Amino acid sequence: MARKKKSTAKRTAAKAQQRGTPTITTVRDRVVGGVRDYVRAVESLLDWLEQEIDRATSAAREQLDRLLHEASRQIEVLEVRGKQARKRLTAPYRKQAARLVARLEQGVTDVVPGLAKPRAKPARKKRAKKRATKKKA
Repeated sequence: MARKKKSTAKRTAAKAQQRGTPTITTVRDRVVGGVRDYVRAVESLLDWLEQEIDRATSAAREQLDRLLHEASRQIEVLEVRGKQARKRLTAPYRKQAARLVARLEQGVTDVVPGLAKPRAKPARKKRAKKRATKKKA
């Protein structure tokens, strides 16, 4: 006798069972596993982005430090040049003023001999005397 054919619904159900049609638990496991993988991938991407941001900010900080250092050095150079230029420009006038004061002092001492200005002792000699007295004591 010939075998009786199964109905179409029964055949599809049997094929699905053979293929391992996902049940609710397997679907849930796949979704949760997929979400876990997705979360791990996103976390690793965020970690990488954070590291890149740190590298970029440290590089920018280093660049700003270099620029600041260079600018301060240039300002120092300009300040030194300004002092030198000022000394160069004022040196003749200072010498001229010193000569005028010396001539005035000479003129005053010539006219009034009692107003001769006593010379002050250099500070070095005073310091040397103090040191010598401290060593003796």
